[in-house]
Amino acid sequence: MSSKNPATLYDIGTNTTWRQMSPVQAEREVEVCHGLGDTVQEYDTTDRAGSAIHVALQYDATGPHAGTDQGGVYEIPR
Repeated sequence: MSSKNPATLYDIGTNTTWRQMSPVQAEREVEVCHGLGDTVQEYDTTDRAGSAIHVALQYDATGPHAGTDQGGVYEIPR
C-alpha cells in the first residue's frame, strides 16, 4: 500500500475510519460489493484539498455481510 495516497474505508454507523488499503484493493472490494448484490452508489469529486477522489457508498449488504452493519464509504484517490 502506498502510504502517501491510501484509499480509506469509513464505517457509516460509527463515522470512523475502518481501515486503509491501496486504491487497487479498494476498487476490487467495491467490485465484490457489486457482485454480492449490495447497494453501491459511486461518484467522482474532490477532497477538501482539491485532489480528485472516487467515492463509493456501500450499504444494504446481503448474505454474510448483512446484519447490524450499516455499510461503508470508500474514499479512493485518483
